[in-house]
This record gives sequence, C-alpha cells and structure tokens, in this order.
Amino acid sequence: MITRECCRTIVNDGGTLAPPNATARIVWGLVGALLIVRIGAMFVVPLMDTTEARYAEIARKMVQLNDWVTPWFDYGVPYWGKPPLSFWLTAISFQAFGISEFAARLPHFMASSAIAILVGWMAHRRDPKATWPAIACIFGAPLFFISSGAVLTDMELTLGSTLTMAGFWIALEEGSSFEPRLHLRLLATVLFVGGLTAGMLAKGPVSWLMIFVPIFLWTACYSRWRDMLSPFPFIPGICAAVLISLPWYLLAERHTPGFLQYFFVGEHLHRFVSPGWHGDLYGNAHPSPIGAIWLFSFVDLLPWTVLLPIAAWRWHKPRPTRNALAKPTSASVVTRFSGTLAAAISDMTPWQAYLILWAITPLVLFTAARNVGWTYILPSMPAGALLAAQWMATQGRQGRNINRLLTIGLSLTMCLISAAAIPWLVPNTMERKSAKALLAAYASAQSGQTGLPEANLAEPTPSKARPPLIFVHRRPFSAQFYTGGRAILVRNASEAWSRIGRGSAYVAISSANHFTGAGQYRPANKERNDAGGIHGDRSGERNVRRIGRYGNFDLLFVEAL
Repeated sequence: MITRECCRTIVNDGGTLAPPNATARIVWGLVGALLIVRIGAMFVVPLMDTTEARYAEIARKMVQLNDWVTPWFDYGVPYWGKPPLSFWLTAISFQAFGISEFAARLPHFMASSAIAILVGWMAHRRDPKATWPAIACIFGAPLFFISSGAVLTDMELTLGSTLTMAGFWIALEEGSSFEPRLHLRLLATVLFVGGLTAGMLAKGPVSWLMIFVPIFLWTACYSRWRDMLSPFPFIPGICAAVLISLPWYLLAERHTPGFLQYFFVGEHLHRFVSPGWHGDLYGNAHPSPIGAIWLFSFVDLLPWTVLLPIAAWRWHKPRPTRNALAKPTSASVVTRFSGTLAAAISDMTPWQAYLILWAITPLVLFTAARNVGWTYILPSMPAGALLAAQWMATQGRQGRNINRLLTIGLSLTMCLISAAAIPWLVPNTMERKSAKALLAAYASAQSGQTGLPEANLAEPTPSKARPPLIFVHRRPFSAQFYTGGRAILVRNASEAWSRIGRGSAYVAISSANHFTGAGQYRPANKERNDAGGIHGDRSGERNVRRIGRYGNFDLLFVEAL
C-alpha cells in the first residue's frame, strides 16, 4: 500500500526540475477530476446493453434465486460463458447496498483501484520517482478509465494476472536477497496463489496462459529455473490454486451437465479460431481480422501511444554538430535507428524484460484470434504503465519535465472522454442502449409516479394490480434488470395478443404498426369501414394507446375488455 511518505515523495520529487509541485499539483488535480467523473458516472449512467446489463442481471438473478453455483442467463437457462467471480462480487454488492447501477459497478471499480494501487506499489519498490507516473499512465488510458466503472469480467482477470506477476517477481527479488524477509515471501506466495485463483474463476484457463507464457520465457532467457522452483513454492502454489478453483467447475458441471464441454471447447477454442463463431449460445461473436488486437491496443491506449513516442524522439535528439545542417540520408537514419534499438536491447534490465514479456504476451496470443474485443488488452496495461513510468523517471533525472508530459496526456484523456460523451447527449441516443427511460415511462404510466421503482421487487411474477410489460421479439437485459426479472418476452405480436387475453398490458415493440395490425384485436379508435375491410365483432376491438417512443421501442398500452 502507498504510505503517506510515499505520496509525499511522489508530489515533491516527481522527476522534474521545475519549482516544487509546480506541475505535479496539476497532475494530481487531473487524476482527481478523472476519479470524480468516473465515480459520478457510476451513479447517473444507466446500465448499458448488452454486456453490462447482461452481467448485472446475471448477478441479480444469483441473489434472487440464491444460487451461487450456476450463473443464470435467463430463468431456466444457465450461463456457461464465464466463471462466476465477477458475478459473485456484484451479487455481494447487491446484498450489501441494494440493487442499483452503482452497486453493480462498485466491485469492478474497487478491482481497478486495487490494480492501480498495486502498479503504484510495484513502481515505488523499483524507483520512488516512477510511482505517480505509473498510476497516472494506467488510469489516464481511456480503456482503463471506462472499464474501471463498468460491469465486466475483464477487470477481475486483469487483477488476477497483476497479482500473480507481482507475487512472482517479489519472490524472485527476495530469493536473490542476502537477507530475505519472511513477510515479503509470505506476501509473494499469497499474491501468486490469489492471482491464479482469481484468474481461473474470472476467465478460466486463458488467464493462466497469459501468466505462464511470460514467466517461462523470462525464466528461460535469464536461466532462473532454480530460483523459480526454490525457495519459492511455484509448483505448490499452482496446486493450491487448482484445489481452490476446481470444486466450482465440478459443481457447475454437476448442476448443469454440458458446461465443461461448452466452456473449454467453445469459449476457449472456437471463439478465438472460428470467425463469427455461430456456436455462441448467448449472443453473437465479434469477427475481426487477424492482428486486430494491435490496432485495438493503439486506440485503447491513446493518448500515450502517440505522446510517449513523440517525447522519446524529442528527448533523444542528437546535439547539434557542425554537420547538423547536412541533409540526413536514408542510410544514416536507418543506421541511427538500428544503433538506438541495439543499445536499448543491450541495456535492458531483467525487470524491463519481464515487463515487456508481460505486456506483449496477450497481444501475441490474440494476434491470430478471429473474435477479439476491445477489452482484451487490459491484462497488458499494468506492465505497460510500469514500463512507461520507469522510462519517465529516468528522463526526469536527466532534467526532463515529465510532469508536463503527464499533464498533457491526462488533459488529452479528459478531452477524448468528453468528445466520446457528446454523442450520448443527443436525444434518444442513451435510450437505444438502455431500457431505463422506457421503464420509467412504464412506471409513471401505471402508477402516476415519476422515476423508476426498485429494480428487485419482492414479486417474482406480475401482479394483478399491475398490468404486465411485454416485449415483442427482443427484450433488453436492462429491461430485465430494472423490472426485477418481470418483463415478459414473446416471439411475435400474435403471441403477445394471446398472452394479453382480455386483460390490460403494456407492450414494447419495434413498431406500433406491427402490433395493432396483428391478431384478432384492433385499435378502437381506428375508423370502421363496413364496406371495405375491418370485419369482426365490435366487442373484440381494443383501445391501444401509444405512450411514446423510447430508443428502439414503441411503448403501447392495451386497455382491458
């Protein structure tokens, strides 16, 4: 943990030769502003479909059904796509703070905070001047900023891999120390085992692949096999993680047979090698070209992917000589670049090599994957932040104003986030990604209230006093979450009319015309043309009132006969 003395070192000795705290306070202020914006958004932004609302609803069902073994995609439909760690954390938060957007997002924000603190602590162990740059770099990346307050499983995966990599390195440091400290060895073991367990219960075996590949490559490069196996309990630590996580996998297969086949073969093989994988039981895979992960990483890490290379180029310009005005040839440029690269490789420390392998392993592993998401680079970000921070600390000792660089980067991050938020302020844009506004209109129409009722009411089925809410053809996960699982899904308008019967109901459908023209019931306010065309008993006609358009749905009210 970062102590007060450590924080004082960060502020007063941030690696700049400018007057004390001149720009460091601006960096602190920008990080604080990002934190305030992120926490505030956790309260006010509705849960977004599809991923965020889906995972929050799975956790809500876990609490409602009191089933902590099998996550449920829908009532009677198990969710085999992910292990339960993130759902457990969200469900515990629901039990502690009630059902809300903030409670759903809080555990994932705490996981991201733990990652940032762990990154800062690891940076401080190596170089106190690198502590604050490391925290600013990781939290100032837009992907980390957005994911830190979203209901996703990737933040728990990233926390697990960071814990494991930190524990392994600390164990090696203490193993090579003349006076190894017992409490640090114990801490390293706890971090290592805890990280492996968290990864296995957050994403499955793919998390171990992203951990062990860089560990084994680094160990082989530096011939540290003996240090890895003794005195550090590497093999016993792996066995302990297996013993902790294996019971859930066995229980999940016992509760819902077929889970292991789908999870290990489908989610860990076909999802990555089969473009547009059609075996996904819970949605659509995201087909992407080979190598897309590298483009995603460049965009996700903006502005650092642009600022840091520019800073490196400017700060490593050769000093002018009498031949400086001579036009450089292509050969001289290539020679200079190759010489710089060779020098960088030769000067690389074991710590830097460890971070580089840690950072690029997820990118290399997913280079050939045909279904890649934007969040797949999150496990690389702690190592990337540590690398950038160590380089900036070195530059600070040479008189470079790294706080100015951090200020520019964090300011650009604020601008990028603000620019990305502008489209969401356009009317109806937010409503297309969340059914909360529709549910608020539904609650207001049936009871005269303004705002949304509690998401998890005691009734598992619609009350006779409350007309049900029926979604035709498609029901967003946010609708399930905000109605406490009471929103009804039907396949088409005819089935909706059959479900309504002679009673009243609210209907959400893509177009009101698709509903009022189906089945034996007609809107009562439609003019009757006996000569031409609307036949049937007048007693079968119904009043269908359009309440409004919310995102992709028309909300209708069907009066009882």
